[in-house]
Amino acid sequence: MTSDFGIYINKPRYIFDIGLDLTDANLSNIESILVLLNEDTITLEFNLKDAETASSFSVLIKSSYVGELRREGKKADVKALKQIFVLELNTLKINNLPLTDSQKQSIQAIKKSVLSKFNML
Repeated sequence: MTSDFGIYINKPRYIFDIGLDLTDANLSNIESILVLLNEDTITLEFNLKDAETASSFSVLIKSSYVGELRREGKKADVKALKQIFVLELNTLKINNLPLTDSQKQSIQAIKKSVLSKFNML
């Protein structure tokens, strides 16, 4: 797997806004997050406290993403979503999720902020 930019977060206390409506309550259940970014897609791996929490979290994230698509006037491809969102025990994997326009803008701002903090711009 390749990516333009990646971030690993252990026991997150704060998560960048990537348009998936993650709340503070969600964060308390997340053990770690792996984020891999490309120009038009994002791959995420959320490791949660247990399988039940991961299942609930999966429903929340899928609903949030579909809602974002609808706000942008796009339709959700249910077959594609089943391959993008993969739940395995206590891990939710989101594979090569196509980014909406607002997500692309948000992620570009995050990338610029992170890189500037490490003087990599």
